[in-house]
Amino acid sequence: MLKEMYYWMMYFIGKIGKTEMFGFNSFLLISMLVFYNILTIVMLLSYVFNINIRAPYFQENSYLIGIVTGVSLVFILYLVLYRRRNEIVEKYSQLAGGRRRLGMLLFWLYCILSCFLVFGVGINLFPTPAG
Repeated sequence: MLKEMYYWMMYFIGKIGKTEMFGFNSFLLISMLVFYNILTIVMLLSYVFNINIRAPYFQENSYLIGIVTGVSLVFILYLVLYRRRNEIVEKYSQLAGGRRRLGMLLFWLYCILSCFLVFGVGINLFPTPAG
């Protein structure tokens, strides 16, 4: 499914005229969305299992944890998506009309829900302290 989301990201970025590096730009945007998904899962798990992510250990090392997670994610997605972008384009450019519309709809739902969920969960479960 992630490969199809990557294809649609390349498709729409190519439509707006950014054809020089649309594969790489799409790769970076999909990486950001997947990072949002991981962040949402971490926030939900920390809330459900009552893990204090505001503890001194986590706050002092939050940049390091974020950088290691981000770099690992980008490397894995590079191997899975960016290196195989030509295969992905060949596979998903041949979709039929109804399946194509469904893919576009799911792509936009994925993008919108990923953004809303990360901020919605973060704001509602971890409000900023008054001060």
